[in-house]
Amino acid sequence: MAALRSLLLPALTIGLIEGVVLLRFVRSAVLEALGQDYVRAAAARGLTRTQALLRHGLPNVGLSLLSISALQIAALVTGAVVVESLFNLPGVGRMLVGDVGSRDLTAVQGEVLFLTGIVLVIGTLVDVAHRLVDPRQKVEAA
Repeated sequence: MAALRSLLLPALTIGLIEGVVLLRFVRSAVLEALGQDYVRAAAARGLTRTQALLRHGLPNVGLSLLSISALQIAALVTGAVVVESLFNLPGVGRMLVGDVGSRDLTAVQGEVLFLTGIVLVIGTLVDVAHRLVDPRQKVEAA
């Protein structure tokens, strides 16, 4: 239980910063979707504003939300470097800062390569998810 309490502040530090950015994006995307013609047309057909947003607006916002979420996860991974150093937590971030301080360039390259690999895997998973979710991106077989 004490271990979980000691991770609360670092988790809040990373999560609140990235969460606020994500909330700002979601709010602006939903407000933009509410102003689109297809949402207004759905409301004119008799749907309530909430129903029109849920049925027609959110599916169109979802793809960009998926992309932004992936960028936020990548920022969480790379932002952990600072938080691990700040809170003196063991991890790749603290190792990276320590290796930069001791000028161990081989270790720094390996750690940066590892973090870059994580970001690339996240990007690849998002591309695959886009292909699965959006029927317009399906590639037709020749």
